[in-house]
Amino acid sequence: MWSLALETAFGIVTIIADGVISEAQQSRIIALSPRELSIQQQADIAGSLSAFGDGSLIVRITSYTLDGEALRLAKQIAAIFEKAHIRHADNFASVTPVDENFIEGVNVRGSDKAFADAIATALENIGRLAVSRKNDEIPGPAFRSAPILPDSAIAAFVFVGAKPIPTIK
Repeated sequence: MWSLALETAFGIVTIIADGVISEAQQSRIIALSPRELSIQQQADIAGSLSAFGDGSLIVRITSYTLDGEALRLAKQIAAIFEKAHIRHADNFASVTPVDENFIEGVNVRGSDKAFADAIATALENIGRLAVSRKNDEIPGPAFRSAPILPDSAIAAFVFVGAKPIPTIK
C-alpha cells in the first residue's frame, strides 16, 4: 500500500517538474528564436493595410548590415507591403553603425502620420513585434548606403533594428 502511494506521489512530482522544465525550455527557445511573422500574420497585416494600397504612398524599409535576423524580418515586411499593393523602397542591410547606439525592435515613423501609425499598430498588435514610433529614434552615427529615393518622396519609414534583448526590470 505504501509503495503505491509513494509511486503515485513520485509520478505527480515528475509531472510537475517536467512542466516547469518545459516552460523554462520554451522560454529559452523563444528568446533564442529569430523574429518571424507567420503566413497568417503576414496576410492579416497586409489586409489591415490594404486601404493604403492605392499606389500613392511609398514606405522605405531599412535594416542594419550584417544582421541576418533583421534582414529576414525586413523581407517579410516587404512581402506584406507587396500583398497590400503598397509601394516600397527597400534599403535592406544598408546601415552600418559606428557606435553602440543600436536601435532595438522595429521603428516606424513618417510624414504621413495615419499611414505610419497604421503600419506600427499592425506590426505591434497582429505581428506581436516590439515597435517604437519615435520620430527622433533613427540610427545613430553610421555609414549608410545611398537610398534609391529621396526622403521627401517617402511617406513612412520602417527601420528593422536588432532583436530586443530581454532584461530584468
